[in-house]
Amino acid sequence: MPEVEHVEVVNAPRAFVWDFVKDMNNWVHYLKGYQKHEVKNEKDSVWWIKGDVGIMARTVSFGVHIEEWIEGDRATFSMKGISEVMDGDGALILSPNTPGETAPAKKGGLLKRKKKGGAIEAASAEAWAAADPDSTKLTFRLRINAGGLIGPMVNAVMGPVLKPIAEDFAAKLKARIEELYAQKK
Repeated sequence: MPEVEHVEVVNAPRAFVWDFVKDMNNWVHYLKGYQKHEVKNEKDSVWWIKGDVGIMARTVSFGVHIEEWIEGDRATFSMKGISEVMDGDGALILSPNTPGETAPAKKGGLLKRKKKGGAIEAASAEAWAAADPDSTKLTFRLRINAGGLIGPMVNAVMGPVLKPIAEDFAAKLKARIEELYAQKK
């Protein structure tokens, strides 16, 4: 099951980044292949994403459920295919941008951490105090698993495609947030 993580440093304070991230309507349309979305209630929505994997191209609808909104820290969601046998999950995580620090090594996939019962760790108050107050690390994680008879083949082809999708999505979020922050100044 393909999984990807990408980190961008956004030149805006955490509170400003969170104000953007906390509303799915601000960012869902930056996903590659986005067609439309429909909000059902505070935690549930349906996304229509057009996927182009190898010789296969189709629009897939996903039921998306917000698993957690932790103010100023993270938003996590799960996805379940409506039109296709697929599922997955993702997260937008805010963390301190500490000068001179490199991105942490990946310690296992998001799903592995969930299965082990480990929550995504919140950044400590000390880490935020030592961080650059005018920038925020924004991490985007995404895992998708295709099921059914051709699921293994789709997963194999989808794996290499997810990284550029995550990079593009995170870069678009960064650019939009920084644009809005510059207008506010």
